[in-house]
Amino acid sequence: MFVAGCEENQAKFHAQFDHIILLSAPGKSNEITAFAPLLNRIDITDAIIPTDALHTQHRHADYLHGRGAHYVLTVKRNHPGMHRQIRALP
Repeated sequence: MFVAGCEENQAKFHAQFDHIILLSAPGKSNEITAFAPLLNRIDITDAIIPTDALHTQHRHADYLHGRGAHYVLTVKRNHPGMHRQIRALP
C-alpha cells in the first residue's frame, strides 16, 4: 500500500490504529542509517510501518519485507516512475 502525499496522510493513517511506537535516531545518527538498527530492537512481524518520503528507498522496503512487516511509503516526484504509476491508479 502506498500513500501519496505528506504528513496529513500519515496522520490520517495513524489515527486508525491502537498502538503506535515512535523511535528516535540516537545521538549524531540520522534517520537513514538508524532505520534498521532501531527496528531491529522490536518485533515488526505483521506490523504496518508507515514512513515519510525519506525512507522511500528500495533498501528500506526490502528490509521491512524481509522482516515480515507491511509498509506504507510516501512517494514524491523524486521517484518519477513510481510516482507516475501511483498517480495513474483509479
